[in-house]
Amino acid sequence: MRALLKSLLLAGVLAGISCSGEGPAPQAVARDVQDAGEAQEAKQQETIARSGKDNFVQYCAACHGETGKGDGPVATSLEGGAPDLTQIAARNGGEFPWQDVRSVIDGRMAVDAHGTKVMPVWGYEFWVDPEGGNFEERGVLKILDGLVDYIQTIQE
Repeated sequence: MRALLKSLLLAGVLAGISCSGEGPAPQAVARDVQDAGEAQEAKQQETIARSGKDNFVQYCAACHGETGKGDGPVATSLEGGAPDLTQIAARNGGEFPWQDVRSVIDGRMAVDAHGTKVMPVWGYEFWVDPEGGNFEERGVLKILDGLVDYIQTIQE
């Protein structure tokens, strides 16, 4: 979808749709659009390529702490604190519920019985880039998978 929008914008600029005789030449605008798209893609690929641990530190440690024990600097401001992620398997009879953990992190499929959430809906957070544009779904899934794989490694 993002590629289609970029192509349409580029085609419109090159076709002179916005030619009013003022402003930059269509070729310069097209070059700027292409450069911005390439920078966006590079940023997205960097996040996708980052390890699960690195993404955990970047996105989760503020609440859950760098070791996942729920002792991040923001945890004290949350009602009930942040859960200790190192005890997920212990709370589930020694089994790590990989898919359930992934669903909680993703958050895009809300379960009404779970009540309101304090944690951000990371599926959307990863999908929508604050500087514009969207990650492709497979990139979001790779980020989520890396996070869950890492959380599984910190189980006690």
